[in-house]
Amino acid sequence: MKTKLAMIGNGMAGIACLEEIFKLSSEFEVTIFSEEPHVNYNRILLSSVLAGEKKLDDIYLHPLEWYEKHQIDLKLGVKAADIDMKKKTVTGSDGSIATFDKLLFATGSSPFIPPINGVDKEGVVIGGGLLGLEAARGILNQETNTTVVHLADRLMDVQVDSIGGDYLKSSIEKMGVNVLLSKITTQLNGNGRVTGLTFKDGQEIPADFVVIACGIRPNVELAKTTGAEINKGIVVNDLMETSHPDIFAVGECVEHRGKVYGLVAPLYDQAKILAKTMTGQKDEGYEGSVLASKLKIMGIDVFSAGSVQGQEAEEEVVKYEDPVLGIYKKCVVKEDKLVGAVLVGEAEDANRLLEMIRSQEELGEKRTSLLFPPPEAEAGSKEDVMSLPDTHTICGCLGVTKGDIVSSIISGGIKTMAELKEETKASTGCGTCTKTCNKILKTVSGADFSEDEKDILCKCIPFEHEQLRVIIESQELKSVQDVLEVYGNGHGCPKCKPALSYLVDQIWCGGHEEDRSSRFINDRVHGNIQKNGKFSVIPRMRGGITSPDELRKIADVADKYEAKMVKVTGSQRIDLLGVRKADLPKIWKELDMPSGHAYAKAVRMVKSCVGEDFCRYGTQNSIGAAIELETRLENLYTPAKVKLGVVGCPRNCAEVTVKDIGLVGFEGGWDVVIGGASGKSVRAADILISVQEEEEALQMAMLFFQYYRENGKYLERTYDFVERIGVEKIRAKTVYASEEEKKGFLDRLHKSKEKSFDPWKREAIKPENPLQFKELDLVEPTDKSALINKK
Repeated sequence: MKTKLAMIGNGMAGIACLEEIFKLSSEFEVTIFSEEPHVNYNRILLSSVLAGEKKLDDIYLHPLEWYEKHQIDLKLGVKAADIDMKKKTVTGSDGSIATFDKLLFATGSSPFIPPINGVDKEGVVIGGGLLGLEAARGILNQETNTTVVHLADRLMDVQVDSIGGDYLKSSIEKMGVNVLLSKITTQLNGNGRVTGLTFKDGQEIPADFVVIACGIRPNVELAKTTGAEINKGIVVNDLMETSHPDIFAVGECVEHRGKVYGLVAPLYDQAKILAKTMTGQKDEGYEGSVLASKLKIMGIDVFSAGSVQGQEAEEEVVKYEDPVLGIYKKCVVKEDKLVGAVLVGEAEDANRLLEMIRSQEELGEKRTSLLFPPPEAEAGSKEDVMSLPDTHTICGCLGVTKGDIVSSIISGGIKTMAELKEETKASTGCGTCTKTCNKILKTVSGADFSEDEKDILCKCIPFEHEQLRVIIESQELKSVQDVLEVYGNGHGCPKCKPALSYLVDQIWCGGHEEDRSSRFINDRVHGNIQKNGKFSVIPRMRGGITSPDELRKIADVADKYEAKMVKVTGSQRIDLLGVRKADLPKIWKELDMPSGHAYAKAVRMVKSCVGEDFCRYGTQNSIGAAIELETRLENLYTPAKVKLGVVGCPRNCAEVTVKDIGLVGFEGGWDVVIGGASGKSVRAADILISVQEEEEALQMAMLFFQYYRENGKYLERTYDFVERIGVEKIRAKTVYASEEEKKGFLDRLHKSKEKSFDPWKREAIKPENPLQFKELDLVEPTDKSALINKK
């Protein structure tokens, strides 16, 4: 019979402990009470979410499938309200009751709120420690004036000494952050909404919102009811046992040898020990952790470990300063052993120094190279990463050792960094250990090693497509130039500027600042350029339907402007080829027909068969559905060109199953198909969903269309998009999504449609600029002497 384990808390330490337990034993039946409504996520990256660099979905560590795989009864959004130790039950805030044999507290900590009057107002945060400075980075990235208020006389006073604090303050102020030190906040001012702060010395400063980041305190209130020993935290011994034989604790709620820990790495160390204890595989136990922090504070590398002040007896200080570069390095030595280190501005040596502190080896001759080690070591030398002991922590954020990484690579056949991150979680925190992880992977996997494909948009702006979407939206960047100036090289290139132009257009539903210089020539003049410098004109014919009047106008225009060819296209339209750029606005005006967008990354056409009105095999009104679908989606831009089709029966005369989006009529309904291709490679479209009514089919097609607009990579056709995402996930995100999510997609689509326009109608009357349609008449001399005479 399995042991019933109830765990209170669903954070990083508790889940890490469960992972270790599942490696060692399958004899536990687990129930988790999670006050938060989220699965386990990476708390370290919350500041990146605040900064607009990541979405919440990006920082989840364990999806629901993980909990289901281990048959965990996960109670999301349910607080553990009561514990009955006699009956061995936990009662949730929803009234649910879970029985247990063993109880595990992983309740973490709560933010410490200092005694400030008016703290129940809207908004805000105060504090110059790790979290406070990360929060300041997020606020600054939102283009908001930012002030950091700190109680101590230096920033990060727990981690750095006074000189390191000065360097950090100077670097942060250069970024535009105002820093106020030695300030005690006594009052948040405002009436229902904060308007400012008052300090103990009487000074006042304005504020629209405040963030309080003044440290943490262990969550122990519920644990007090169990009879377990409580001091600052839940008291545990070296085996992570509490004073009660059936109660265990791990993480920020724990007190071990008089210390509580608020960093992730020590909590993971605890989790490994506790898992062995709970599965009967007791070892030497947890002896405490060397507190070490390695992170980027607003882009500034900071590392701190061990005793950083250097003021105790027999402690000696070795340091280096460069005020111009903003670099400060300090090592604290005691009895020829490294006991502490601080690095500000440059932290490449952090892992090397941390290992020295942890190993407590005698320095000897190494003392002369503490701050400036020799060039990268040859393989096999003491400094080589593979010569480090298996117990050496590589990823300080998540407590992953070299041994963990090596064994995972060997046992799991890991070949890429993406696979290594997925398996071990190493390098998914602050990312500073990525280079070291990559070295280990290359060495262990050998010839099997494979470089991860970098999916950045361009070297001008080295971010992935999805990350750029988050940045643009969260920071309300509404022009290509804004994005390039804040996150790129300031000027961009022909590769990235059109992609960024599409992104800001799609994200702001047309409510962006258009920059015509960011568009391809085809988009700037609304026609396809040909190899001789002339252009083609393809007017829109919805559903492939035209009229005698339209045909007469096309013929007249073709004659008047000397079109070199008039061709019927494969998309059931008519193409006028070989016309001059200067004539384009006049042609549009005289045609008086909408643009077919044959030149753009946009909706091209909806091809159709004649359907039930004329065909004896037709079962649905394909012409009417095609015209309606094209009318709803025309003039909308997409990651790549989009070709659609509608057929009235499965005979598929309009080749809908090789279109990006299609409707296939049958007796009694419609199939909505997606992701077809008929170019260099042929791909049959997947059925997204089958429905009965025409309007429902149109709605389902529109859902996929908007999902593709919001999630497709620039220049990625739907057939590649469908294969990359997977049709099952696409169904879940669109046609099987919640009504609220569906409404969101359609609302954003309608908003974009409302702001869209026909460029032929607008620019035939008034071009965007005087040179937009001016011909460049290049005169080529007939011989070299003519060129010389011309000069």
